[in-house]
Amino acid sequence: MKWISIFVSCCMFISCSDSGENNLIAKYTMRTDFRNHNMKLESLVSNIRIFPLQPQNEEIIGSVNDLCFIGDTVYILDENASSIHSFDIINGKHIKTLHGRGGGNREYVHPIAIASDEKHIFLLDQMTQRILCYDKNLNYRNTTGINFAGGDLVCHNDNLIVYNLAKSPNYDYKFI
Repeated sequence: MKWISIFVSCCMFISCSDSGENNLIAKYTMRTDFRNHNMKLESLVSNIRIFPLQPQNEEIIGSVNDLCFIGDTVYILDENASSIHSFDIINGKHIKTLHGRGGGNREYVHPIAIASDEKHIFLLDQMTQRILCYDKNLNYRNTTGINFAGGDLVCHNDNLIVYNLAKSPNYDYKFI
């Protein structure tokens, strides 16, 4: 959770406008070479709690690619299975799994990231360059198209910050 806070804090300092000019307002370089650099876990995380997940009907999570929280619910993106699983973090019980793979308006092809605000889950579909919005019960709400290959997204206040994978001198992040 602290990594998410650090990422959001870093993203807050980067702002771009999509007025057609794509002017770079600010660019920050983060240190990415952590070889020979020791960090204590306590400096990154203030509280660690382990809770066993109880998937339903022998369902296996192939990989945890991203996760987010709304209240006492954790949402896990399994990129291998193209699904989002929700679990109660108090008891680890499975709540719901969303399998929305397909080519329709309410479906996704290659989900690579999820983010949440207090009421919604946002799923970034890299192949279709869209963000799908779901309520906290994983019911579809709407779809927003983006015109670039997004690599990650984060919610901050009422904004979505989407990382642009394309190396461009004009912008690296976009606010949606």
